[in-house]
Amino acid sequence: MDGVGVPAALRAESARLYDMLSGLPEAEWDRPTRCGPWAVPWSVRELVAHVTEVLGEAPAPPPAQIAVTRGQVLADGFDRAWRTVDPPSRTPSWLTARLLTVTVHGFDLAEALGHPPWTTAEAAAATEALLEGGRLTGVRRTRGVPPQPVRLPDPERTAYLRRATGRLPLDEAERAVAATRGRFPLSPRWCPCPDLSGDRPETAGTPAARQR
Repeated sequence: MDGVGVPAALRAESARLYDMLSGLPEAEWDRPTRCGPWAVPWSVRELVAHVTEVLGEAPAPPPAQIAVTRGQVLADGFDRAWRTVDPPSRTPSWLTARLLTVTVHGFDLAEALGHPPWTTAEAAAATEALLEGGRLTGVRRTRGVPPQPVRLPDPERTAYLRRATGRLPLDEAERAVAATRGRFPLSPRWCPCPDLSGDRPETAGTPAARQR
């Protein structure tokens, strides 16, 4: 797996995520997500802080500080973090991991906010290629079929990517693939914070209750 096309996809997806977060009403930042390392799921603000930490490679603030930080400040911090990424100084694997973090957690944030997925064409194509074991070259490859130009994201592709990363249940054909291979798709390690039940958290404690 190489990193061809990944820098552009990372820039596009990060810019899209910032656009969706910027100006978000403050109350929306405390909505629960499906993610978190503890019993109480992360809020939107905590998940954004986590993604910013991964991109910036600097420790996130303590949970108590995140809980009282205005959402726009967190959004602006994310914007600064992705803009400081210097692709030529990074390995393809580093860039790929960050692209997948932004793309897949974008699914989680959109779901938490009650918004349709906002995945960019660039990020959808790169994520699909990685999950299917392809090379990130800007074309979609199917066994026995010549490479086809990548199409813009559509509901079918987005739903596939959400299933492939544990955000939605697998369909019948995909369950059969999983039973044969023991996993689905080819690269299950790129699925941070999945809730395989496909259920959204209905409730969540206050930010203070999430302190760890």
